[in-house]
Amino acid sequence: MLLVVLGILMLLNGFVCSVLLVPFIYAMQSSFILVIVAVVGFVFSAFFTLIIYDVEKIHHKHETNLFIAFIVNGLVNFYFLLEFTAQFGARTKLPLTHNIYIITGTYLVSFLVPHIVYQLRKNYAADNNNI
Repeated sequence: MLLVVLGILMLLNGFVCSVLLVPFIYAMQSSFILVIVAVVGFVFSAFFTLIIYDVEKIHHKHETNLFIAFIVNGLVNFYFLLEFTAQFGARTKLPLTHNIYIITGTYLVSFLVPHIVYQLRKNYAADNNNI
């Protein structure tokens, strides 16, 4: 049950982040939007990675399904950003001055990095304990 709630929270996070980031994507003329998107993706990912760490500590097992869900969530967030940006541009007729694929790719990479680092550190620690 806890894992289902975590998955729903991750999807809601992607939806809310996408809705909130889209106006900034259109409003910002500089490349600073990449920094903002990267920080938002990294912070939310670190938050969910911390929750996953706590869940794994409570259940005393490694949840491979959570890693897969994390990747799927990152791809869903990628899609949300693309879709909401297209809809916002169509409704407001504002020009998009940035490459949306670079922005969404930045979000995706920054969203996945904390969890990948966590997985690598966990595997490295497990390998060292088995020696």
